[in-house]
Amino acid sequence: MLFRVLVKVFHKEAYSNNTNRLRGIPALEQKIIEKLGHPVVAIDAERWTELPDYEKIPVLMHRIREKIEKFQWNQSSSDVFPL
Repeated sequence: MLFRVLVKVFHKEAYSNNTNRLRGIPALEQKIIEKLGHPVVAIDAERWTELPDYEKIPVLMHRIREKIEKFQWNQSSSDVFPL
């Protein structure tokens, strides 16, 4: 199955304090895009710039892989139990 994964960069103000959880409008934006069928990988701009260059691609690939697996599982479970 082919997926188009969106990578969206958020600033630290978009996250709850001391967590990696989006809040408010950025969280709503991510939910809406995912409901339209596009998995979204959220990137914290501050943490991203602190990463050494050699770690950026592996981190991004890992986050994309996790998101696709979660998205596939959600898609298959919604097919089994339609609302």
